[in-house]
Amino acid sequence: MEREVLLLGDPALYEISEEVKKEELPEILKLRVDLEDTIRAYRRRYGKGRAIAAPQIGVKKRVICRLIDTPILFINPVLEFPDDEVYEVWDDCMSFPGMYVRLLRHRRVNVSYLDERWEKRTLALEGDMAELIQHEYDHLDGILSVMRAIDERAFAFKNCMPPEKLPMITEELKERLFALQDLTYRDFQIKLIPGMEREKVIGVRTPALRALAKELRGRDDLVDFLRALPHRYFDEDQLHAFLISDMRDHRACLEELERFLPYIDNWATCDQLSPVCFKKHRRELRERIENWLASEQTYTIRFGIGMLMQHFLDEDFDPAYLERVAQIRSEEYYINMMIAWYFATALAKQYDAALPYLTENRLASWTHNKTIQKAIESFRVPQDHKDYLRTLRITAR
Repeated sequence: MEREVLLLGDPALYEISEEVKKEELPEILKLRVDLEDTIRAYRRRYGKGRAIAAPQIGVKKRVICRLIDTPILFINPVLEFPDDEVYEVWDDCMSFPGMYVRLLRHRRVNVSYLDERWEKRTLALEGDMAELIQHEYDHLDGILSVMRAIDERAFAFKNCMPPEKLPMITEELKERLFALQDLTYRDFQIKLIPGMEREKVIGVRTPALRALAKELRGRDDLVDFLRALPHRYFDEDQLHAFLISDMRDHRACLEELERFLPYIDNWATCDQLSPVCFKKHRRELRERIENWLASEQTYTIRFGIGMLMQHFLDEDFDPAYLERVAQIRSEEYYINMMIAWYFATALAKQYDAALPYLTENRLASWTHNKTIQKAIESFRVPQDHKDYLRTLRITAR
């Protein structure tokens, strides 16, 4: 349940929190749910938010919840600094949204804590993650970042900050992408995506995009890039797809996915999207798929069919899914191609259930023949099945 975040000036924010006792763990695990829900609600409202300390919602316990990829609960954390290196940051806080404070933080920190199983853990953090844990740890001691300001001018509201101090991740990432440009690969890529304008493609190879997405995970200003839609370059869309696919929080993933899908305009970006968190949340995924299949947008429909193919042709298979896809009729090439791909994969995994859609001519003629072609090309379809499928081709009259 979302809880109210205490705001700057509330006396409770300046109190020192108490250590958690082992017998209190069941209550702390309930508190964890509220902390996560509060972070998610803050994100919906303000577009950012990575962590929260229990005292920020009025619970005077030494507990921090970080919600970036996999949620982490820090119980009774202790910080140690391996060296004296500090750096200057503009810090913000859920207790004073929209305002920034300039201060110094240690660049590296080791944090020891108890996890949700009351087991001892240690993390070595650096940069953004080190700054974040220091910020939240201060809350446990009744210290707000405004109390660490460098000087009396170290305060600014976001819309009043000097332009050079504002988060500029979108421009930064464009520069990073162009630094990774491979013109030969760009020319090759353009040939694979009909209608793609040359000036929209930078030409960044997939491994480099994956590495960049991994590097960016956890940055607090990443939301500024995710919300900067539509992107100008195809490569920005590809990076966006990788970032969503890497999200471990399925709720945040679905929110960003719904925001991004309407802007997808090519098969490559559509097929690049494959969120890892869906494997553990198929029920929620299935509910969304029906909405995607009912969309009027080509690549939203294609994505929905692709998710059915990826997640619901094995242990969670239901013959009703075949019927739902067979009902889709479209003049769009990339929808029909995905339907054919889906049924060809179904012939490899659920042959007896999928075969009647060909023997009974329940697919459009083009899709019917393309399904057979792709099934015959597949290494997963047995040879005797391929021989029979050849006899089911529809010939032009």
